[in-house]
Amino acid sequence: MKGIVLSYAWTLLVVLTGCIQLNIPDSPGNQTMQYTLVLPSQAKTSVKNVAVTEFSSESPAKFKMLSRQGTVQQFDSFAKWSQTPSVMVSSAFRKIYGIDDDVDAEYLLEGDILTFERNLDKKTADLRIVYSVVKRSDRKVIFRKELSSSVPLKGDTPAAFAEAMSKAVIEQAEAIRKNLDTLK
Repeated sequence: MKGIVLSYAWTLLVVLTGCIQLNIPDSPGNQTMQYTLVLPSQAKTSVKNVAVTEFSSESPAKFKMLSRQGTVQQFDSFAKWSQTPSVMVSSAFRKIYGIDDDVDAEYLLEGDILTFERNLDKKTADLRIVYSVVKRSDRKVIFRKELSSSVPLKGDTPAAFAEAMSKAVIEQAEAIRKNLDTLK
């Protein structure tokens, strides 16, 4: 008797499985996109006698894009940077300055990234970095400067944030270049 009931249940399950059709709507879902800084294709003029070290970062952003509204910071789960801010910014400076790998440079440019975020209240990309130029031979600080940039966003998208942050990095690189040009 038990075998007949199981056989009947099994047959019913097989027949109904072929008859049931679920129409699940197509959903594009959320795809994680990666962004990077957009930089000039080549350096204006090469910076001589300076090597750019790997910048440090106090930003909690890491790879995720970080936004701030008031005192609340939030991460975008579907928009990420292709590299951490410290790697992207130091690489950007090397590219902007036309520096490949200058192991014999007399001076080192160091940077500590304090802010690397989208400000939702002001609709800006905010970048704040403390720069130091150090004489390589004795680690004497030649100059230290803190720069802050707030570049307006052209939209409310991660791509607009990446574009504005790129402009902020280029703006600060040009400002620091003026100091580097005065070095002997």
